Amino acid sequence: MPATPDAAEIGHAGLAPRTLARLTFALLALGLVWRTLRYLLVFPIWGDEALLALNFIRSDYRDLAQRLENCQIAPVLFLWTERAAFVHLGPGELSLRLAPFAAGVAGLFLFWRLAGLVVGPLARLFAVGFLAVAIWPVSMCTLIKPYSFDLLMPLLLLLPAARWLKTPHQTRWLATLTAVTPLALLASNPAVFVAGGVWLALARTVWNRGWAARGWFAAFGVAMLVGFGLAYQVGLGQLGTPAAGADTRGGMTAYWSNGFPPPSPLAFARWFALETTGQMTAYPVGSASGGSVVTVAFILLGAARWWRDGRSAWLTLCLAPVGLSLVASALHAYPYGNSGRLNQYLAPGFCLLAGLGVASAIDRAEKRSATGRRWALVAVGVFALVGVGGMARDVMNPYREPGYEWMRATMAAIRAEVPAGDPVVVTGDRPLLDVVFVWYWENEGDRVSWNGRPSDDALKGNRLWAFHYGPAADLHRQLLGEELARDDAGWRLVKTTTFDYRPARSKERPLTCELCYYERTRHD
Repeated sequence: MPATPDAAEIGHAGLAPRTLARLTFALLALGLVWRTLRYLLVFPIWGDEALLALNFIRSDYRDLAQRLENCQIAPVLFLWTERAAFVHLGPGELSLRLAPFAAGVAGLFLFWRLAGLVVGPLARLFAVGFLAVAIWPVSMCTLIKPYSFDLLMPLLLLLPAARWLKTPHQTRWLATLTAVTPLALLASNPAVFVAGGVWLALARTVWNRGWAARGWFAAFGVAMLVGFGLAYQVGLGQLGTPAAGADTRGGMTAYWSNGFPPPSPLAFARWFALETTGQMTAYPVGSASGGSVVTVAFILLGAARWWRDGRSAWLTLCLAPVGLSLVASALHAYPYGNSGRLNQYLAPGFCLLAGLGVASAIDRAEKRSATGRRWALVAVGVFALVGVGGMARDVMNPYREPGYEWMRATMAAIRAEVPAGDPVVVTGDRPLLDVVFVWYWENEGDRVSWNGRPSDDALKGNRLWAFHYGPAADLHRQLLGEELARDDAGWRLVKTTTFDYRPARSKERPLTCELCYYERTRHD
């Protein structure tokens, strides 16, 4: 097998190959531990997750391939996986986050394998570090959202492509690529940009390899078109027609708006610079509006190294998806930048090039002053510090926002107090309630009545509970109490339990809800 592309040009920074391998495994293990820790901390479900998860209650597999509720779009294979987890494992956080977590772990190991194929040991060490302890890949694999699939599926495309570029006489890698492409595109919407980048990266080499390679390459192109066509049809169904689906289309446009380029050339240049150095390249850390400029500098250094070394195919493999996503943003089809969560499909290319860039910089330092070993260990220490610091933060604050932890604790207290068979009426209009409370009560099944109106079955018994929350809770509590207190109704209020949340930070609003218990005093 040929040497890895940069093995001949970049040294080992004074570190033995076995030491480099051990350090790489240490960073890989750190990334795995952080992902596992965050998964097992069981962060409470938050609003964005609940908006999507409600579809698993209300929709079957066929419905999930059509329009979703709550202004949501997601790849169909991800939705089916989550629906299966909901049906067979239950609605808990661990069950619904199991597939994203598994995808995040698998993506980390596949990236480690990919880095071993395309860069040398020193660059592989840093590339793995960039991905292993980056907050976006870690956090995305513990959410009920498809973003960890957006990292895994591109890797399923990049690995066989890289294997074939290294061993172009083995057409089985083109066959593998052909087989996985439709599944990848149905499991990740932006994976199509990576598939397009793979096609561009392989085209020149394929043409020089004879008809067997050309045939499989043509089959890969067909598989890409078929997968994209099916995914596109699902996406159209989820968006709905412009009239019927105006809420979803408008919501997506508003959410993605910062990722669409402005028309003015000067404004475009500023927008492009800020988005490129923003959250989309935040590996291992970074922020919006230029906060990831250091990582981008290493990416450019790595790209320059491959360009000088004539590694155009590898460079295309990593950067063509960036160009394709920029074209899509100009068409308002998919955002460029905007948020780290929306750009997980670009992480493999960014981290490979950044790792190569760091290795190149250390190699230069080694040749000038024999300080490469020191800088290499400093870089490893930085990655380790980021990972350990991230874990410490998650342990101290195992929630996205403390208000969601209060909601989960409140529902746990309510379930402990309300017998399982007792009916509950939730007052207030459902759209005005916090979606997380809606998610919890929807999972209580038919015993829950909505909009402050007890069902006929609820009024047949002798016990009734009412949950009051939202902007008009006082009014709805009064109206329900007056209705139940009528002489012909025969109910009396027995007990009221109040649950309060008083935030420590002034920018958060306090939250309050009440649980009222009624008993029937007379029977017809």
